[in-house]
Amino acid sequence: MVRRKSGNVRTPYQREKSKKAFLDAYASCAILHRSCEIANIVPTTVRYWLNSGFLTQAEIDSAYEAYQDRVRGVIHDLAIEGTDTPLNDGHGHVLLDSSGNPLMRNTKDIKVLLRMAQRHLPEYKDDYNGHSSNTAININIGTSVNNLYYVGIDLHGWNLDDVRDLIAVVKKGEANKQILEHTHSETANASNVVIESP
Repeated sequence: MVRRKSGNVRTPYQREKSKKAFLDAYASCAILHRSCEIANIVPTTVRYWLNSGFLTQAEIDSAYEAYQDRVRGVIHDLAIEGTDTPLNDGHGHVLLDSSGNPLMRNTKDIKVLLRMAQRHLPEYKDDYNGHSSNTAININIGTSVNNLYYVGIDLHGWNLDDVRDLIAVVKKGEANKQILEHTHSETANASNVVIESP
């Protein structure tokens, strides 16, 4: 077992080297204990360095920002560049081209791509009311969501005025439905009225 040195018994050169190794590792994984293992130090050494001013919070923050950029790079690769996977014949055999190279299929992570679109593209951002700006909405016409009258409408290419008109039509239809139900109820009650002779 390798015994790690504490921060106060290293030479200045060793301390600088260990500090750089720690910050590089932290920029790679953003995990304190793993970064310490890679730099061959213990977490108390990091605290000692912070207390003594040898290591600053700004340096740790900068390493963490580098880690965030690394994560962004992976997300970008998954959603934009895609992942190449070899095609197979369904029986575990990789398909090859005429030169003997594997045929590849590029696959993009659509869920990650949609999250990126919500983050970067104004047409996919949530509006000021906090509603998602997805291009499809569900309209519930006075029924429960598992009822046959629950309708999903694709709003791709619609402008805001078209959406407002659609909502107005739905509201008008709902109001007319309530008037018809009320009229039907009154008619039913009237048919049950018995007029007695004096």
